[in-house]
Amino acid sequence: MTAATTGLRRAELCGLRRRRDIDLEQQVLRVSVSVASLRDRSLEEIPTTNRRVRTIALDDVTADALRRQIAMVEDRARLCGVALVDDPY
Repeated sequence: MTAATTGLRRAELCGLRRRRDIDLEQQVLRVSVSVASLRDRSLEEIPTTNRRVRTIALDDVTADALRRQIAMVEDRARLCGVALVDDPY
């Protein structure tokens, strides 16, 4: 849904971090990196194609879907007794 409503590339979506890039109060995403898996190298963050930070506005439906997704992940982690990393993808 987020890809369809924002036009982000798959690698940019994978590079979003919850605290660094997602502001649900302001309903915006900050796109500054992509995630790449290059041959013979581990997964890494790389700059976006044009090396610029973009701010993307979120509509109400997409922002609500992200809120529900984050809540679901946090609930599952709590039920399993595991802590999430500080700034997860």
